[in-house]
Parts: sequence; C-alpha cells; structure tokens
Amino acid sequence: MKSIKFILISTCLILSVFCLVWGTSCTKDTCKTTTCINQGSCSGGACFCKKGIGGVNCEVIYRDLYNYSYKGTGSDNTGKSYPENIMTFTSGTDTAYTQMGFSWNNSGVGAVNLALTLTNNTPSGSSFTLGSIKIDTFTYTGTGSFVNNVSASVTLIESHPNSPSVTISLHNFLKQ
Repeated sequence: MKSIKFILISTCLILSVFCLVWGTSCTKDTCKTTTCINQGSCSGGACFCKKGIGGVNCEVIYRDLYNYSYKGTGSDNTGKSYPENIMTFTSGTDTAYTQMGFSWNNSGVGAVNLALTLTNNTPSGSSFTLGSIKIDTFTYTGTGSFVNNVSASVTLIESHPNSPSVTISLHNFLKQ
C-alpha cells in the first residue's frame, strides 16, 4: 500500500513539473509579426523609436517633415528689408536624424548655405542651430525653428571683422 501511494505521489509530482515546464516554454514571441524600421526596437509587440523618429513602426523621420522651401520677407537690425526671400531645408543622411542642410537665397547677398543641427525634433516642430560659414569677409551663424510643419524662422548673425554684427530676422516664412 505504501508503494502505491509513493508511486501515485511521485507520478503526480513528475506530471506537475512536466506541465509547469511545458506551460512556461510556450510563451509567444509578441514581436514576431512587428517590423520596426529606422533603428527602432520591438518590445511586447510595440516599436520603440529613436529620438527624431515616430509612427507605429518608426516609419516617420521627423526632419523629413521640414524638408521644404519656405518663402517670406525678413529684416535686420539696421532697418534693411529682405523681400521675397526663400529658405530651403534639405534632409541629411545621418542615422542620428539630427542633421539637415540650410540655404538662404537673398537677392542682395546670393546664397548662404549652412549645416543645421536639430536640437529638439518632434512631429509638431523643432528648434535648430546653424553652423558657421565664411563668405568673402563675412561669417554667418544662427538659430531657428520649425512650427507645425507650416512655417520656419531663422535668426542669422552676419559678422564682419571691420564692422558691427548684423542680426537678420527671417521669421514666419511659409512652407511652399
């Protein structure tokens, strides 16, 4: 009688351990059917995107939302007007998704081309800093922002070694 009890208890224990191991080994891979792009990663069936990227599958690169020409009129701190100017922004190729190109076409100066680094990059807007470039004896640098994929604003500083700096305001230029 003791051996039958021992066999039944042993069998129950062995079956319990088997069921426990078998039940926990069948967890589903929730990321099996989820494809995250642009260096996004999957966890629990959802994509987690890098900064500057969004969308269900990380398919939206925010800087591409601003990759347009913007037209408007600017002015500077000396009272000079810059009518009918165009600013053009182009997407970069970096995998940090923070680099862009900037070109300001001013009829009085010609084209000013600067590298741009996005500093807070979201789908509703972004701020940025402009690198520095020397054209003849003038040096240009600046900052700016995009607002709701509709407008762009830039403040350029034009420096010359023999004269005071000029602050050029190119604000609320509209996307074309």
